[in-house]
Amino acid sequence: MTNLVALNMSNDILLGALPDTLEKCLMIQELRLDGNFFHEDIPTALQTLRGLEYLDLSHNNFSGDIPAYLVNLPFLTYLNLSFNKHNREVPKLEGFKNTTIVSVEGNYNLCGGIQ
Repeated sequence: MTNLVALNMSNDILLGALPDTLEKCLMIQELRLDGNFFHEDIPTALQTLRGLEYLDLSHNNFSGDIPAYLVNLPFLTYLNLSFNKHNREVPKLEGFKNTTIVSVEGNYNLCGGIQ
């Protein structure tokens, strides 16, 4: 899996926590896991995916904070975390230097970050 560049498992009825083994996909640029039943927090394992350009985790059941480490992914241009159960504070948007699309709609009890 270390040479995997894209993974699309959208709408595959996957459930449970997002596996930490994703951290081994060091070359991945595109990760589409939207429309499943993943829950709990977004794992810190994703912070190792330094080449990630496209991340769609929308329409799941993720909860807790939106991870601040996402602003440190240097090539991230698309981030969709909408329609989950995130709450608390959104990382400051100015940290997303290269990100042209950030969507967090449909998460209740979010505050800060987006202005």
